Amino acid sequence: MFIIVTIYAIFNIKRRSLFQDYNNMSKFLNRILGMPVELQNRLFKYFTDTLAAVMEQAKRSGRFDLGILDLGSAGESVRRSRTLRFLRRHATGQAPVELHTVHSEVHYTHAPHL
Repeated sequence: MFIIVTIYAIFNIKRRSLFQDYNNMSKFLNRILGMPVELQNRLFKYFTDTLAAVMEQAKRSGRFDLGILDLGSAGESVRRSRTLRFLRRHATGQAPVELHTVHSEVHYTHAPHL
């Protein structure tokens, strides 16, 4: 609550738009550095807790995506099991599209306990 009131007061005093520097990450982080450490910790805890909740909700609903992965770059065994080819028409001609189904296996080696 203290943060919201402070931000509101700053922007009312300066008569600036709240969204003027909305995408300036370095300015945002520098302003956080000016806060007391305890308040910084609480703010980052809020951000990490919120991110964890959003990710958990996305996983439950099936909308969580890991993004682009490099298959086989970490020593996994990757094999292509099926390829479907399509030819699609568009405004300037035709374009081939391929859908590859792959299987990936990770092999772990276990070191003996010391």
